[in-house]
Formats: sequence, C-alpha cells, structure tokens
Amino acid sequence: MHVHHLLEKDSIANTFISQLRDVNLQTDRMRFRRNIERLGEIMGYELSKNFSFSEQEVQTPLGQANI
Repeated sequence: MHVHHLLEKDSIANTFISQLRDVNLQTDRMRFRRNIERLGEIMGYELSKNFSFSEQEVQTPLGQANI
C-alpha cells in the first residue's frame, strides 16, 4: 500500500486547504463548496496514477484507434 501525502509538496491543493481553514473565508459557502470539489478532483487525479490501465481498440469516426 502506497501512502501519498498530498500537501508535502507545494501545489494548488495547499491554497484550497488554507482557504477551507481560514475563519474569514469559511463563511463564503460557495467558495467552501467549490474548494471541496477541487480537492476531490485533485485527489481523484492522484489516485488514478496508481490504477492499472490496458490498451483497447475503439472505433472512432476517423477509423480504429488504440487507446
């Protein structure tokens, strides 16, 4: 099992976390909600790096493609 500490490196996630924790900004419900969504997107992206993917053949309008 691999543990990934999202906040160990400088990233945009640090900004979202600091805004979530800021007492003055917590009252802005829309910003709070959007920052939670953004963190979920970042975590989903980081998790996807550990998935196993296999190549598939797909029919596209331009012909067959291996994806």
